[in-house]
Amino acid sequence: MLYRVTDKNGKQINQGDQVQNFRGESATFLRITRGTECNGTARVEVEYPDGWKQDLYAQVFDLKVQTISDWVAEQDRNVITDANVDEIMDLADIGADYWTISSIHAANVGDHTPEWASYTVVEKETGLVFHLSRDDIRFAYLVLADPGQTLIQPRTHRPIHSTWTGRSGDGIETADLDSASGDVIQQIACFGKLLH
Repeated sequence: MLYRVTDKNGKQINQGDQVQNFRGESATFLRITRGTECNGTARVEVEYPDGWKQDLYAQVFDLKVQTISDWVAEQDRNVITDANVDEIMDLADIGADYWTISSIHAANVGDHTPEWASYTVVEKETGLVFHLSRDDIRFAYLVLADPGQTLIQPRTHRPIHSTWTGRSGDGIETADLDSASGDVIQQIACFGKLLH
């Protein structure tokens, strides 16, 4: 199985990256030892500065683990241009206004957004802040374009999948997407599933 790991701010975590547990202790992320397929909780292996390796629940380090289908892993995310991502997030701003305060482009937020993030999304009900990179949006789009996906209804899946199958060297045709498409893509990017 293939996995995608992100921290509490949405930053992708790769092997060798530093992570911090709930006590503030730093460790080096090594690998996923168990995905969410087993009772919904993932486990990760980390190495502390003294060389001690430990296998712990991903939640100890506030990490989110998502299983990636073979189809998603095989796709070239770079086909989805930065302009495509901006257009998807513009649609999300309209479609997700019932659960988000807004999908703010990071350039408009200032010092509070991490350098790697392109967008900041704030959930209305909880005030939870999500920092998203353009690659987070590309990944969420592909999760929903996957012909075998089971997260959304066929009516919502069809336009997302058709924009992928009809892509060109200039990216995907986002004009075929609607605000509902933007909403579900943003939810997958933030939560890894549909919550609203």
